[in-house]
Amino acid sequence: MRVIGTAGHVDHGKSTLVKALTGIDPDRLREEKAREMTIDLGFAYLTLPDGQTVGIVDVPGHKDFIENMLAGVGAISSVIFVVDANEGFMPQTREHLHILDQLNLESGLIVLTKCDLVSNPDWFDLLIDEIREEVHGTFLSDAPILKVSAKTGEGLDGLVKNIAEILNTSKPPGDSGKPRLSIDRVFALHGFGTVVTGTLLDGRIKSGDEVFILGEGKRGRIRGLQSHNKKVDEVFPGSRIAINISGLEASEIKRGDLLQKEPEAGSTRIDAWIQLLNNLSRPLKHNDQVKVFHLASEHIGRIRILGADEIAQGMGGYVQIEFESPLFARKDDRFIIRFPSPSETIGGGKILQTNVRKRYKRFSPDILEMLSIIRRGSLDDKIIEVGKKKIIFNKNDIDEISSFTQNQVKQTLSELVDTGSIIKLSILDNHLQNDLFILNSQLKKLIEQVRAYLEQYHAKYPLRFGATLDEFQRLLKFDKSTTNFLLNELVKRDICKAKGNRYSLPNFSMKLSFEDQNKLNFLNKTIDKSRFSPPGKSDLISITGHELFDFLVINGDIIQLSNDVIVRKSEFDEMFEFTKKTLKENGKITVSEFRDAFHNSRKYALAFLEYLDEMKVTKREGDYRILNSINKEQA
Repeated sequence: MRVIGTAGHVDHGKSTLVKALTGIDPDRLREEKAREMTIDLGFAYLTLPDGQTVGIVDVPGHKDFIENMLAGVGAISSVIFVVDANEGFMPQTREHLHILDQLNLESGLIVLTKCDLVSNPDWFDLLIDEIREEVHGTFLSDAPILKVSAKTGEGLDGLVKNIAEILNTSKPPGDSGKPRLSIDRVFALHGFGTVVTGTLLDGRIKSGDEVFILGEGKRGRIRGLQSHNKKVDEVFPGSRIAINISGLEASEIKRGDLLQKEPEAGSTRIDAWIQLLNNLSRPLKHNDQVKVFHLASEHIGRIRILGADEIAQGMGGYVQIEFESPLFARKDDRFIIRFPSPSETIGGGKILQTNVRKRYKRFSPDILEMLSIIRRGSLDDKIIEVGKKKIIFNKNDIDEISSFTQNQVKQTLSELVDTGSIIKLSILDNHLQNDLFILNSQLKKLIEQVRAYLEQYHAKYPLRFGATLDEFQRLLKFDKSTTNFLLNELVKRDICKAKGNRYSLPNFSMKLSFEDQNKLNFLNKTIDKSRFSPPGKSDLISITGHELFDFLVINGDIIQLSNDVIVRKSEFDEMFEFTKKTLKENGKITVSEFRDAFHNSRKYALAFLEYLDEMKVTKREGDYRILNSINKEQA
């Protein structure tokens, strides 16, 4: 079970798209229908072709309701990021993107809505370029961009297929065995009593369980469970659910309260790392008051900046946040922070420690070092981080930024290789010390990059076998030995093939165009006029051009005897046969004998015989050429 959300600017068609996909109108309030604008969270569900059911949280796009939007996206696993095909990116599009990026979402789809209203096909190319620029560097950098019309139905099947793909390839919800549900809606239902809804995180619950409403200090019991309008006995992490609670009135619960199976005191002070947005109106200063949005809850907090007096726009830093009311959160939870007045999204953060008892000395190096170690996370995370930064890495790269022992690093590397998270590219010893590694995801990206580059290269240079090692080095920005090693690895995987120092796609073959064939015909007619004393190299290139000339040389159709003397293979074979026969009969040959036999000048005769000398077929003795003793079998 997964839950995805919508996001995007007001009136870009989020709710209309959800209704077209699911048949459910997420705008449930009378005011929403009257104003034709989403004000609060809406909910729907979609059954995918494989039978999997996906919950959808539809959020408002208007700037006045950004805090309602924040209550909806805290627990989603992926997003349908909506952009009106007529308008492109707008202010709330950008703010929603920044918020989702700060929440560290891993996947999403970009959907262009209202495509039926776009009459100029070229507009889509411009729009897609704009969107790619806007999302560059965010979690949506590589997201598919889909064209959809909720009115005509165009693209809806493709959208459903893509939703299934990203959910099936993304990390499944975690199950710590400690379930929690951030309540985003509370209401009373006649004949049933109090009902709360939300997305279940971290564990499982079932009918009959005793639960606690953290924030209110209340206790109740689960009377019944529903998931997507179906009664169930048990629900699992990632499920969008409705819970009928006995023993509590709806007035005793509010949005943002946390439902758990165990009581908890909550935190009035946490340690965190925060990252500010680039476009803030001002820096974040020590002792600033902020709003903190965690899951569906909202809290007032005060910032204590550690190691500095302020954090500038686009920068990050360690902080303590002190709250007026308890925050019910766990280590590594993400949150969003905003200035309360005037309202402005500041950035986001990650909780490093909860229930922190005391204020730290703000400029203590030991405190900053402690928080830095906590922030670095597990060894698995560090290795993945190195892989993202270095692309191709070895054990020493991990040792440089890790406090873990060498045995721990070796063991973790072996485990990650076994699970397929990273790929070992070489086997230089049995201890993983000098082996090269790459993340599986990064290898896939490199493979696609190489394929795309070679496709463009072959289209541009159809008469070249492929790109050179130096050209790939400039593309991939590795050192020469690493580039060479990677390309050899890709050859082993049949991603490309090699010939000399050039690499091509496996199915590529050099072919002459109609224009090139005409040039070749003219070249042959020109050489036919003087077969054994043809025009010089520069004259021949003036007929063929450099690309075709190099192709003929590589293909062996013409042979370059010296800097300026070029002959066709057919004439070369005739001259070679004559030379072999003469050497066999007489044991030697002179330049004059060769020149007279083919009625050409000394320049051509000397070039040919010196070429045989270089090939170790013959060697010179005075005015004669004789067979080289190591190549007498060629005579």
